[in-house]
Amino acid sequence: MTIHEFGQNNAKTVVMFHPLGVWWDIFEYVIPILEKDYHLIIPALPGHDPDRPNEDYTSMQEITDEMTDFLMNNCNGSVDCLYGCSMGGGLVIKILAEGKIKTRIAVIDAGMTPYNLPKPITYLIGVRTS
Repeated sequence: MTIHEFGQNNAKTVVMFHPLGVWWDIFEYVIPILEKDYHLIIPALPGHDPDRPNEDYTSMQEITDEMTDFLMNNCNGSVDCLYGCSMGGGLVIKILAEGKIKTRIAVIDAGMTPYNLPKPITYLIGVRTS
């Protein structure tokens, strides 16, 4: 997983997780604005990284573990904001649930959570909402 950072000299840290099916550069319009005041950490999630086209999606758990390790080692286990949209929101929920990263604010935009339904029905939901 490639982790992009902007505004590294700023004191406040914002981690931004992108939705399923798009690349990390979906945030290209807000990066120039936010990097003036915040240290932005934006991972290119596996399977969604134009710099690693042959990398497959791993799992929510693997991504969460890797990001938790990164934040523990590079941000002393504390961030000002975790932001995630859709699949990214699901990652934020998972990080918050594990409780290893101290987070002042979390923004979950349409965060997905696992459906508690039979698999064939979840596939139909996925097809319908794609």
